[in-house]
Amino acid sequence: MASTSSSSIKSEYDQQRERLMAELLFGRMKDRIADITAAVNKTFFAGAERNSGHIFLSNAAVARRGNLTEKMLFHDDITQPPPTNTTEKEKEDQPIKEDNNNNNNNNNNNNNRWVRGVLIVSSSLLPPPESLFLNRQANGRVLFERTPKMLFLLLLRVVGISLPSFTPHGESNECEEALENCKQVLQETEHRFLHSLESCLVWLLRHRRREKMMKVCKLHCEETLGTPRRRAGSHSFSSFSSSGSLSNNNHNHNNNNNHHAYSSCSSSSFFSEEPPTLSVPLYYLSVHMEDNASSRLADSVDLTSGFIDLMIDGELSVVKESTALLQGIVQVSHIMASLAEEDERKENESKNIEKSEEELDELLYKLHCYALSLLFKTSCRNLHLLRSYKTTTAPIINIESNTDGIPISELQLDDSPMEIEVVQHPVIINNNNNNNNNNVGDPTTSDVSVGSGNNTDISHNNDNNKNNNNNDNNNNNDNDNDSSSNNNDNGSSSSSSDSDSNNNTIRSSPLPGVLVHCVKGVSRSPSVIMAYYLRKCSADFYALSRIPQPFPRGNDEYQLSQLLGEEWTLFSFSKLLRCVREVRPIVDPQVCFLVELRSMWNRLSESLAREEEEKLL
Repeated sequence: MASTSSSSIKSEYDQQRERLMAELLFGRMKDRIADITAAVNKTFFAGAERNSGHIFLSNAAVARRGNLTEKMLFHDDITQPPPTNTTEKEKEDQPIKEDNNNNNNNNNNNNNRWVRGVLIVSSSLLPPPESLFLNRQANGRVLFERTPKMLFLLLLRVVGISLPSFTPHGESNECEEALENCKQVLQETEHRFLHSLESCLVWLLRHRRREKMMKVCKLHCEETLGTPRRRAGSHSFSSFSSSGSLSNNNHNHNNNNNHHAYSSCSSSSFFSEEPPTLSVPLYYLSVHMEDNASSRLADSVDLTSGFIDLMIDGELSVVKESTALLQGIVQVSHIMASLAEEDERKENESKNIEKSEEELDELLYKLHCYALSLLFKTSCRNLHLLRSYKTTTAPIINIESNTDGIPISELQLDDSPMEIEVVQHPVIINNNNNNNNNNVGDPTTSDVSVGSGNNTDISHNNDNNKNNNNNDNNNNNDNDNDSSSNNNDNGSSSSSSDSDSNNNTIRSSPLPGVLVHCVKGVSRSPSVIMAYYLRKCSADFYALSRIPQPFPRGNDEYQLSQLLGEEWTLFSFSKLLRCVREVRPIVDPQVCFLVELRSMWNRLSESLAREEEEKLL
């Protein structure tokens, strides 16, 4: 009898364990992040891509399941099947091959995520640990693992940066002051992150140079001495890593253990740990808001909308430049992996492979030049951030109340001689000529185009500026340099610009995104998103609200609008609410928030109507 009871308990335990494992696997496979921006664009703007990133809506369950770096920061189109004859790991990391067609690019933009900010609207200022996305064991992505010739890895790890939390007190200008403090923290942290990106690009350029030198030496030895016969226990020349260390020759290139052959000597000049790790900041803003009638969206909507603009707006975003560089590094990894596969298969001619390698070197060089120009621009704009390019004396920022807090920058530069000269001024490249003409120019007029396909092009406008050693003089002459550069560059726009950040036009695919995170409940977070869109797209929504909807009167949706007392137009408040509920069915804002949102839309539409009447008069 006892044996029977013990066996039944064991079987129940096994069944429970199987259920937990199945639930865990299902949680990792299922995508629970809703793309609100894609739904709004599809419903009201005919799928057109606006000059803005995407807003995503999540819940706390997402934070406890799976690799959040893959899901949020480096999420690719999971619906596209990977090619056959690949392992499971290769299927997960298979890059998306995009077309040059604009329509295809727009569709792929909706399926990619580069989330750089998280907005948490909760009754508690300290969110639960499971909502911080900071699992160091799983929250990361490895680059260059499918490039056996490089024999090194680069780990991208997300680091949480907690912005000053906000509790509304009903005072005037408190949202404006809080937004200014958040912007200052963002600019300082992004400046340090740009230092890390620039140093990482120099590290990649060094590895590329070592790889070329090893290849030339190997070809020279084969030509002069012939192909030697390998003796038992001997090592071939290719068994040396790019830093000159000897790797294990018994390991296959397809084995992941082969990547442990990178030498600490090559990465010690830049990175403080193995494998080399580049920390990517993910900014958190916690806003206190109760889920009842005592809270008002108007008390914090200026801060929440401003934070979203600082993340995703095409002109106001503080993180778009660093995100573009990050996209470039990820794309370099994809290109090098494809080149390694072509070299192994030897399907293409050697000339085509050499041409692709030259294009890759050109991409790396332009990425590094662009990083230098951004550092020079931010240093000129913020004199309190001026520091040498070879030091990392910036204070460490750790996330609040987090035991796994790690510094934002893992790059440690030493005083070793630089193989690649790092100039103190940005190098401007003119893409109109085949030759690389290096000129010293104004970084505020740089024009960058970063795509997620193989046709990435990063270019800087050719400026005719004077080479001044004083940074203050360069900053005062920005307006004159901008006008001369616009006249001399054939590929840039003819509009003149000043030394503001808006002059740095970035056409990245995709732009950075922001996640509005639901810690508890499904009322406050969607209400904040609706308030943002009502304020951001008020003019477009007002124009659409005056256009009749071309649907028959027998339509069920039309009958519903008639019952609600709304006009049958392309836009209405109820239609926006239904749009959000369709992409996230559990959305259920409180009645108090709905009343406030509806009154907000009425005030905005009445204000736009008065402005239109004044223009007609």
